[in-house]
Amino acid sequence: MGWTFDQIAGDWIINGQLAASPDEICAAFDLVEQTLGRDWIEWSRSRSGSVQRGLHPTLDVVMVGQLLPSILHLQENAKLIAGLKELEPSAIAEIISIHLVGGSGPTDIELEPYVAVGDRIRRPDFRCRVPGDEWTYVEVCRPDIAEARENADAILSRLVAPVHELKRSFSLEIFLRKEPSEQEIEELCNKIRGLSIAEGRQVIDLGLAKLTLNRDEPGSIVMGLDDGEERVPRLMRSTFVGMGEEPPRHVCVRMPYADERAALFLQREAKQLPPQYPGLLMVDVLNAAGGFKS
Repeated sequence: MGWTFDQIAGDWIINGQLAASPDEICAAFDLVEQTLGRDWIEWSRSRSGSVQRGLHPTLDVVMVGQLLPSILHLQENAKLIAGLKELEPSAIAEIISIHLVGGSGPTDIELEPYVAVGDRIRRPDFRCRVPGDEWTYVEVCRPDIAEARENADAILSRLVAPVHELKRSFSLEIFLRKEPSEQEIEELCNKIRGLSIAEGRQVIDLGLAKLTLNRDEPGSIVMGLDDGEERVPRLMRSTFVGMGEEPPRHVCVRMPYADERAALFLQREAKQLPPQYPGLLMVDVLNAAGGFKS
């Protein structure tokens, strides 16, 4: 017996509304159960031993149900289905890519075709064509947390660390205009420690960064952009201290960040594509901070 909308609305959606009809939602749940199993559906909404309900877990199942028709008819799809069952990001990115490529009309798609690239045999993720036309070979990649992102997080952590040393009540925002060097990080940390004797609201512009002391109450972080500052993707890290007998204080750091690995991806992933045929590189930038811009 298939899923009913009353069943899904009562145990999954609870409140809210999806941009899909009841019939579409039920059809998606039915297809996911047929392909991945009822246990998978329940597992998909389990987090740390608890069951989640609401629009988000429901949408996850509906999305999978809407993607599955794009791959179920393809030969050698077992690897993709297994990856989807484990929610592997690379498999999901590839399935979405196939869905996008094949959604505009009749399209031939072959998974992992063998093709000569120079003196080696490669297997791009898939190839596609309008029936009777030339094949286009497609490679899909999904960057997650880059080495640059990890480095940026480490810098931010070091700059908020002095808040634990300064035993007085204050708030401090550090607005960086570029990623600091090792020497500049040490100079900034020393500058922050030197503020331990400063009083009142102060703004110190160092060129590299603008330090604003006591603009907000400790523990109250108001995000904004000062006039004239460049609008670029930024990472933010803050630390608050103030429990027990500790005087309340916080440091908030913002730093420009963009994942600039596009050229690296083009160079690396293009090695999978045959230069004698049309090629397409599809990049899922969902988890790449500033991905659309960079």
